[in-house]
Amino acid sequence: MSKAAVHDIKKTWVIDHDKCRRCGMCAKACTTKLLQKANKEDYPHPREDRVDSEEQIGNFFRYNTKACANCRVCVITCPREAINVEATTTVW
Repeated sequence: MSKAAVHDIKKTWVIDHDKCRRCGMCAKACTTKLLQKANKEDYPHPREDRVDSEEQIGNFFRYNTKACANCRVCVITCPREAINVEATTTVW
């Protein structure tokens, strides 16, 4: 019996929450709109120590990595370099 290598490509998203200030630039730039801002009703306990202005309090982002086009525009757009998207290949 022959064996074949199976390549499984996965995207690993890393968001550095110490750098992220929830400015929303990544969500605005996302071509697939997989990054979406959520509001205070969805997230009632904001981290006020991680925002730059009063109107950002309560903002956070939901995302669906399966919809990602892997364009990395969110990575390029982030002014604080808080997002890192790595494509990794696993061989079975």
